[in-house]
Amino acid sequence: KTKKTSAKNRRPKQPIKRYVSRVALSQLNEYLKINPPTFPSFEVETLWFLLDLFYRLPLYNKDLKMKKGGFIPIATNYFKAHIPNNYASYIRLLIDADLIECDGFFSEENHICLGYKLNLLYESHLTEVQIQPDKLIWKAITRKRNKQGSHKKMPQHIKQMKQFFREIEFDHQGALDFLEWQVENGKINFNQYNVRFLSVQAMKNKSKSLFFNQNHTNFRVDTNLTNMKRELRNFIIGDFIQIDLANSQPYMFNHLLIILMDKLNLSYIDVDAPINL
Repeated sequence: KTKKTSAKNRRPKQPIKRYVSRVALSQLNEYLKINPPTFPSFEVETLWFLLDLFYRLPLYNKDLKMKKGGFIPIATNYFKAHIPNNYASYIRLLIDADLIECDGFFSEENHICLGYKLNLLYESHLTEVQIQPDKLIWKAITRKRNKQGSHKKMPQHIKQMKQFFREIEFDHQGALDFLEWQVENGKINFNQYNVRFLSVQAMKNKSKSLFFNQNHTNFRVDTNLTNMKRELRNFIIGDFIQIDLANSQPYMFNHLLIILMDKLNLSYIDVDAPINL
């Protein structure tokens, strides 16, 4: 029999870190002083969660297709999964505060959801905010994270890859200095800087920000590194080689064909003749 972990020995719940534009956060605080929310169970942390999405969603969704005008499509079901009550009131508050914009266009028939984007007037460096465990949004994020973080059904070699990934060292400060150089010299804009900043922060704190999932469509493993810009991968510490294999299916087919020819002792393969294995 296994002993249950007592409440005394259980690890204390930790706050969840999110990142909000400094200027946007200042504007939000000023707006809330003048216009205190009146809807039930209001928590400012939920607004932090929403503002963080404008950087987090593009970072962790490689297949995300932006709408015209730079609007990010966010489905109602996504909001409801994290904010079961009054999600529309939170979004309306951010729109009324002029912090975000909505394109107002959706189509159920064509599976097009509303698009949102941060007001560029409030784009700036990000600042860290902490969502405490007693907040409703903390519970929603944790529930979603635990569901996505379960790898019990993964093949053993994928589990080994995950463990190795946890041990990778990363030059966090060097990457941040490089991002600062890029934005100061006009190589990237603030929005690009902030998305990449989150990517670097995730590598600093892999225990809490680890993204390691196997795609159920193509069975590829998506991680913080596969979602990271190529130039930032140069800050991985260690003797690693990056292989970007274009047209991998023909390459793998050719490799398997060579093995097959060797097995059958063939110098060439007649495509019109059947092969008996």
